[in-house]
Amino acid sequence: MKPRIATPSHSSGIRLHHALGLAAILLAGCSSGVSGVKNPGMQGTEPAQSGVGMEDLTEGHDLYTARCGNCHNLPDPAAHSAEKWPHLVDWMKDRAHLDSTQASKVLGWVLSERARETK
Repeated sequence: MKPRIATPSHSSGIRLHHALGLAAILLAGCSSGVSGVKNPGMQGTEPAQSGVGMEDLTEGHDLYTARCGNCHNLPDPAAHSAEKWPHLVDWMKDRAHLDSTQASKVLGWVLSERARETK
């Protein structure tokens, strides 16, 4: 009796195809953030008007790119009004697993970057 060699079934081939497609979409989403999203520490200008320190802005940027960009493409900070951003961050903070302090730092960075971009 010959040993039986397992071959992939049609349904497992479809599952693999779907898994590879999903992986490609996720990788594309991770790499296609907003091109204008920059680390404030590299800007060379102190955000004097925002009242937020550079350390908090850097952490806000890092949280924005890592936590928010983990699920979707990052919107340009100038894409929404300064009045709308607090509502958006508050609405998304639980989904992004941000505590109140972290959400505040994200909001501080977004508003500072928005102000810089819209000058």
